[in-house]
Amino acid sequence: MKKLKHTREQLQRWVINNRTVFRNGLDNGHSQSEITAFIKTFGLGKSKQTWVPYTAACKIVRKAGIKTFEQFYSWNRPQGMPSNPNQTYRNTGWSSWKEFLGTGKPAMSYKNACKIVRKAGIKTKGQFQSWNRPQGMPSHPDTTYKQSGWSSWKEFLGTGKPNCMKAMSYSQACKIVRKARIKNQKQFQSWNRPDEIPSRPDTTYKQSGWSSWKEFLGTSNTVGNRRVS
Repeated sequence: MKKLKHTREQLQRWVINNRTVFRNGLDNGHSQSEITAFIKTFGLGKSKQTWVPYTAACKIVRKAGIKTFEQFYSWNRPQGMPSNPNQTYRNTGWSSWKEFLGTGKPAMSYKNACKIVRKAGIKTKGQFQSWNRPQGMPSHPDTTYKQSGWSSWKEFLGTGKPNCMKAMSYSQACKIVRKARIKNQKQFQSWNRPDEIPSRPDTTYKQSGWSSWKEFLGTSNTVGNRRVS
């Protein structure tokens, strides 16, 4: 291999500014094999790209007004935005182009997702992740449905206590757990509860009456005798 005419520092700076040209072996007559060998020797190869998170990517494309995947591919993407987001984010949030660009519904409802995965016979998280999901089914339902029904993988897949149906009201749930004499959160979680009582009442009833486990179970001295209408 012929001796390179530049210092290591000069070539490093040049590679950073002209990486594509350098890799194509167009600098000062060096052959592609010489350039490749130099890159390997000094570790100047293409660095591993770090992409922005899926949620951040969504915000960027929507703010840019990108409405179709054709527009996306012709768009001068900012640094950190992958050229194939449907592949890059397949296991970290991707559902569809419409969801990504904000031109359609974000995802199917939790209830519909439950029905579909159960009908498909998906029994474990691993099977779900390797499953060829239908459009609208999020890759991470535990994140997507965190505030809209999610409790656990077992519940979602139907291998545990089902809860895709609408939960009963907070006051009704209070009456039932108190009548069953459930005294703490641990007893509640192991209790064979009615289908309409959610496994995470602290989440389900957060905006509709929830105050604390003691109040919910009626074990607090100050709220234990509180009438639940």
